[in-house]
Amino acid sequence: MRTCSVCDREYPREEPWRCSCGAPLDYASQPLPDSRPAQFSRTSGVWDFADF
Repeated sequence: MRTCSVCDREYPREEPWRCSCGAPLDYASQPLPDSRPAQFSRTSGVWDFADF
């Protein structure tokens, strides 16, 4: 969703980058996810070959 920086009118993302009032559109802020990012262990993936 995009919001007009002047009149606060909302537009879908597919709409043009300008509002009908002529002001540029800003992306509405998205809430951050509540979960923490995944923790990766150093013993898997490419780190298996670190000793070579």
